[in-house]
Amino acid sequence: MDNLSSVRRTFLLMAFALTVPLSCCWAQREGQKELLDRAYWEKSVETLQQFFENWADEIPQNEAEVTNDTVAEAYRVFKAFYQPMQLELLTDSVYGEDTTLFMNKPFYIVQGTLWEVRVADGIPYTRAERDSFLVTRAREYKLEHPWIDLEEVIRDTFEYRPRYEYPSFPPFEYVPSRRIDSAIRFCPNVHFEGKKVVYLTPEYRVLLDKFMEKPGNSRDPNKLRELMPGYESGIRSDFLSWMALVRRHNISWDYQTGPCVYGIILDSQFQRAVVLYYYRFVGYQATLLKEQGEWRVAKVVSTWIE
Repeated sequence: MDNLSSVRRTFLLMAFALTVPLSCCWAQREGQKELLDRAYWEKSVETLQQFFENWADEIPQNEAEVTNDTVAEAYRVFKAFYQPMQLELLTDSVYGEDTTLFMNKPFYIVQGTLWEVRVADGIPYTRAERDSFLVTRAREYKLEHPWIDLEEVIRDTFEYRPRYEYPSFPPFEYVPSRRIDSAIRFCPNVHFEGKKVVYLTPEYRVLLDKFMEKPGNSRDPNKLRELMPGYESGIRSDFLSWMALVRRHNISWDYQTGPCVYGIILDSQFQRAVVLYYYRFVGYQATLLKEQGEWRVAKVVSTWIE
């Protein structure tokens, strides 16, 4: 009986030790949600600012925690790429993006998750490398589909090439690569003059969605009205003037200060990299080259549009 009581006490102490930090974190998030609600109902910009200050303190950058060399290099690539104050360098004006959207915001909401980091044996960049890559891929396609005409595939492939300015073709999603990590908790140590940074972790995305009373994917016209200007969600988005909200498909919100990166591909020597990202309704890929130990953006091209 004494041994059983001892085991029970040990179990309860362990459970308490695990529960207390979790409950504290939950209480902190609940406290943040209540603070945001109070700021809104009181229309208090000062309280709203406190919400963002708390957010910044709660979720710090996590670069020091990274142990994988490839992921660590992806952090460096992202920091060289991410320029929300110079969006004209990373977006295509032909699609009419508002590149001044974030200029006057005191807080930048930086993504807190990166979908994946990959490594390729090589990343074709020069025209000769691209042409060789296209021919190789056509031959691989022929092996998988022996009934097709190889010369016709190559001809059809190269007929599309003039639509793209070198070195933009092909989209790098098709470059053979292997995944190193995915769904990464990603809080890079970025700094911008006159701005403070908060990270959009999954927990804070849920908090903001609840605040915005997001109706989800419902096609109910009565629920879609909630996201229209002048209705509650539209009024709430106007109140959140500290951050940039971009409406997407009328049923959701994009909280991140763009551009938003969903993938980074590095070559095996860490001399070339490709960043796959989107800004508003357009997808892009940026090629970065390492010169004298520093990454620089060498080429940007749009690859898809919603």
